[in-house]
Amino acid sequence: MHCSAGVLWGIIAIFISLLKEIGFNSLQCVAIRVFFSAICLIIYLSIFDRSKLKIEFRDIIYFLGTGIFSIIFFNYCYFEAIEVIGGVAIPALLLYMAPIFVMIMSFFMKN
Repeated sequence: MHCSAGVLWGIIAIFISLLKEIGFNSLQCVAIRVFFSAICLIIYLSIFDRSKLKIEFRDIIYFLGTGIFSIIFFNYCYFEAIEVIGGVAIPALLLYMAPIFVMIMSFFMKN
């Protein structure tokens, strides 16, 4: 399972490039990705573990925060970086260097 997730993440730039060539912008690419990911996840969970499709009302705020604000914003920034820079190498490098940036900033911003 982890291998397929890594492969799919690795080839996402191919699909983004194709979508951009036919006229989609970054936000539309995010909407397409999120829509199809949600459909695949709902189908998978419906088949293998329906109990995970039920959420408590009090947990909705967490799903909105991590889903809408975190995942969608992250994908938008990543796809926009691919478009602006003109390739996936630099955006991917910056993405995986994020923990180092957090460590450096936290060193200078600590109390």
